[in-house]
Amino acid sequence: MKRTLQFTSTSLMTKLFKFRPHGWHRNLIFPAIAFWLALACSATAFAVPKAVHQLDIRIHPSEHRLVGRDRVIVMTGGDQALTFKISQRTRIEFIRVNQNDRNASMEGDRLTIPLEASNSGRVEVEIGYSAKFQDPVPANPVNTDNPGYGVSASISERGCLLLSGAGWYPELERSASVYNLRVLAPRGWLAVTSGRLKEHLTDGNESVSEWLIENPPEGLSLSVAPYKVTTRTSGRLKAATYFLADDPRLAEAYLDATLQYLALYSGLFGPYAFDRFAVVENFFPTGYGFPGYTLLGSRVLRLPFIIGTSLGHEVAHCWWGNGVIVDYSEGNWSEGLTTYVADYLYKERQSPEVAMNYRRQALRNYASLATAASEFPLAQFVARRSPLTKVIGYDKGAMVFHMLRRQIGEDAFWNGLRDVYRDRLFRKTAWSDLQAAFEKRAGRPLKTFFNQWVYRNGAPEIRLLDVQRHRPRPTGPWVVTGSIQQAENVYSLRFDLRVHTESGILDYPIRVQQRRSNFKVTSETRPLQIELDPGVNLFRRLDRAELPPTVNSLKAAGRVALLITEGQPEQSVAAKTLAASLGLEQVDRLSAGTVESHPLPPVDILVVGRPPEKGQLAELISRHRKEKNVFKLNGKTYDRTGDAFFGVFRHPGAANRVVGFFWAVGDEGAAAARKITHYGKYSYLAFSGGRNKAKGTWPIERSPIKHRWE
Repeated sequence: MKRTLQFTSTSLMTKLFKFRPHGWHRNLIFPAIAFWLALACSATAFAVPKAVHQLDIRIHPSEHRLVGRDRVIVMTGGDQALTFKISQRTRIEFIRVNQNDRNASMEGDRLTIPLEASNSGRVEVEIGYSAKFQDPVPANPVNTDNPGYGVSASISERGCLLLSGAGWYPELERSASVYNLRVLAPRGWLAVTSGRLKEHLTDGNESVSEWLIENPPEGLSLSVAPYKVTTRTSGRLKAATYFLADDPRLAEAYLDATLQYLALYSGLFGPYAFDRFAVVENFFPTGYGFPGYTLLGSRVLRLPFIIGTSLGHEVAHCWWGNGVIVDYSEGNWSEGLTTYVADYLYKERQSPEVAMNYRRQALRNYASLATAASEFPLAQFVARRSPLTKVIGYDKGAMVFHMLRRQIGEDAFWNGLRDVYRDRLFRKTAWSDLQAAFEKRAGRPLKTFFNQWVYRNGAPEIRLLDVQRHRPRPTGPWVVTGSIQQAENVYSLRFDLRVHTESGILDYPIRVQQRRSNFKVTSETRPLQIELDPGVNLFRRLDRAELPPTVNSLKAAGRVALLITEGQPEQSVAAKTLAASLGLEQVDRLSAGTVESHPLPPVDILVVGRPPEKGQLAELISRHRKEKNVFKLNGKTYDRTGDAFFGVFRHPGAANRVVGFFWAVGDEGAAAARKITHYGKYSYLAFSGGRNKAKGTWPIERSPIKHRWE
């Protein structure tokens, strides 16, 4: 709906802001403007408007409101109008062009300000506005698959989060902009955004935070809260923490780790492009990464593994995603690459075995959550919004970079990344740009590789067929023959074929380009076993036999049949919490009598409460059940109030279906139930008092890519 905005001279904004004289001078043109104005005079200056913003924001936490004023110097090229993106929740108080009141029109979240012919060249626009942002914030969420919980803008007495895209400030379309941002908030409240911190100061009953953003991302995010700040430098690198309470030991741990990560990636890819990296505490659970800082919820911040995993991931994003910017028209490559050079690289530096287990788990995650009907090409991944998008964008993405590294070699891979960072810093970059950089370093085309792994849907499926061994001559070598079969969706694949013999291991490189390919290899001693891709270096869809039932198996189900075996209210609470945390969209109810006297229905099943005394469900759990309120796992007995067991088993009567059991001793099951979703790769879990005490995965008994002679 389009509406016309008409304004006359008013002092309303002056009353709202109560700015002091030093805060707003007509000659306030900060240093960067000289560069931008000079650029605007070049022959190509008018291809995109160049804009310099003096953006002043006042936060009113108790009113869930902000008041803003944006003074923009724009170099235009005869444009008839300027269009700004701003939230529909804003109330425009005034608009001035070259100090004269100007009417405007607003349609949706687009504010259009007409210009006159005489406005060509340097134009000064002032926009005064106010807005109320009060997105509901989760207090204690049970599902974290969507890390933002739908919150785009929220101002409260606990803190303020305004995400890019929420329209909390006027964003000039089609412009290259520089921002001088000044945030006024209650005394003790500090503002954090991307860019270079100019100062935090106290002015009477207010705190003032001023930031200069010279290489802005596509949009600015802002966090404001009563922060306690600690900082540290190491050479040219700076680190900071913004915590909601004094916690010197935690701050020191984060500062140490941050500086180490900054040094690591500066050495791998090139100099850090931002003024500092800050670890910022949010007033509700989040795990965001922005240019120059990460925003972590209080509970997330204090998890013991975050410093060694997620922190490094967010630091790496300052090179990939926030440094080199994603061109989403070809999908988001940055999550896969960041996962590979952070989460995976840390495992690789521990040991080859740990790295291989990480790759195997990536394949399991994908096979558990991405079905043939739901999977989509990597080039269509934009952001993590669900378990499915996570396994495609992060797990498959990381494996694609791993295969690329193996195919083109160490030097070409790492130097290709350095080239991309050097040449495309703060530029939109697509998969095709990465391909071109790697092709240049590899010295050969990589079209087939990128077409099948990035732009094509799905994953290859392979198996061994007709494997035989024989010895043509009594004293000669052994000969192993067979064939490798792909599913109908044929890929061009490279991997190793490994032969285990009486005297050792032999590896043979294999290239497969057809649906069925024969092989023939020799061994001087008796072959005992052969297997394909023994190092787990190939991204493929695992066969069901290779996939242990896990928490992720239930998360992928979407719809389950629920059996609550006891009538106590706490069991219903635990069942509701567990279903919500696993993201189960549809839950049908089963009766105990049905499953005890009849075969289990051929659907995914979730059981909450003590297992039935008889029937197929009783048989599944029998090895873990000792007595009525006692269960046993890995030789340890759990029988105290607050102990809980969760296990996922293969459905005894339906292929590709699972049965999950949640069994708690006492009435505290919900505390453990809400945490199970975080252990997606495991088959079984044990908790005591809400804390995990044991976890593991059921062993794999057979695989279609292995053959063993008895």
